[in-house]
Order: sequence, then structure tokens, then C-alpha cells
Amino acid sequence: MSKETNEEEAIHSASFDLEGSSSATRKNIRPSKSGEKEGMISSMKEVVESLKEFVEMEIKEVQEVVHEVVSELDNIPNFNGALRHREIDWLIENLIKFAIIKALPLDEKEDCIFVFYALMPNYRYI
Repeated sequence: MSKETNEEEAIHSASFDLEGSSSATRKNIRPSKSGEKEGMISSMKEVVESLKEFVEMEIKEVQEVVHEVVSELDNIPNFNGALRHREIDWLIENLIKFAIIKALPLDEKEDCIFVFYALMPNYRYI
């Protein structure tokens, strides 16, 4: 027999009892409400764990950036007090400018920071 013939016989030999299905059969087909809740709870736990991991990674990255900015400013003289804190905040928010400053020789870093800062709107030197 060919494959097509076998498939046709299988199709014709299958019978469906659409009207006589019992309520027990219908319950087996549909997932129970408690099963749905357990599935949703399990999914939500996975989402929460994934979100926790994401937040922890983001916090770690931010801490690394802050440490790097602080270390870089430690090398520059005349950055202390309120000016230092303002510069740390500004450099963390402007990582491209931080990369530029980081690449400069030490004697040019302070001037570059002042130039960048002076070009900002609402600039006020403390």
C-alpha cells in the first residue's frame, strides 16, 4: 500500500463523537483554574527573578562607572568639595565626555572639564 492510501484509510476510519462527549472529557480538555493560576504564578516568579538579575547587573555597571569617574578625578588636582561632587555627577551622565577626558594627558584634563562645563546651559562656577 502506498503512503497516500494509508493516510486516507486513517482519516476515514477515525470517528468523532461531537455530541456525546461527557462533562468529564471536557474537563480533561480544558485546563483547570488552579492549573492556570499555578502556571501564571510560576511565570511571574520567572519574570521577577529575571528582573532582579537585570537590576543587579545594572547596579553593578553603574557602580563600576562611578568608581572609574571618581578614580579619574582623584588624579586631577583642584577638584575637591562641591565642585568635585558636581563634576562626578556630570561626568557620569556624560560618558562620552568622560571618555574624552580620560584619554587626555593629566595636565589637560582640568581645562577640558572647565571648557565642557562652561559650554553647558545654566553653567555657574562655584
